[in-house]
Amino acid sequence: MKAQTIARLISLVLSPPLMVIAITGLVAYTEADSRISFMAWWLIASLFLAILPTAVIFLGTRKGWISDLGLSQRDQRAWPLIFSIFFALAGGLVLYITGAPQLLLAVAAINVAILSITLVISYFWKISVHTLSVSSAATIATLSFGPAIFLSTIFIFITGITGWSRIHLDKHSLGEVIAGGCLGSIVPLISFIRIERLFA
Repeated sequence: MKAQTIARLISLVLSPPLMVIAITGLVAYTEADSRISFMAWWLIASLFLAILPTAVIFLGTRKGWISDLGLSQRDQRAWPLIFSIFFALAGGLVLYITGAPQLLLAVAAINVAILSITLVISYFWKISVHTLSVSSAATIATLSFGPAIFLSTIFIFITGITGWSRIHLDKHSLGEVIAGGCLGSIVPLISFIRIERLFA
């Protein structure tokens, strides 16, 4: 299998929407007290944090407003990110109303924070959203479920191969990939520290 094909496959499997669906599913499964609540919270989180934002981007590509689903053009990122922030806020509200666990609400809040920062950065730089989403999911999983050393090793590797795929496909520079990985780790880490202090 050619390196180009492998890079495309990695970028697809570890795409931002799938990472969001994976981490919200993991959190909902471990925090829910029944199968029904697990499925309900996972559906709500996936719908607002991944499916609806992706639908907006897909519509944009069909209408010609966006060149591709990966938002490779920096100047085309603003309004899809704004819609994504709106959906994340709405999803967080629905999760709160339905009694979702604190950790799942934290994931929604982290999503809002990361999207907002990405929106600002995107006005002057094309940070890698792929490595951002992978490292964010990895950090949330590591902080939530441990053992940290084992999970960190796996997730650092996954973030690394994601970064390689984006560079190999000529979608991002090394700096953009590293910045995405750092932002995706720092925001959840700060959020978890603040939550622990709040509920200490």
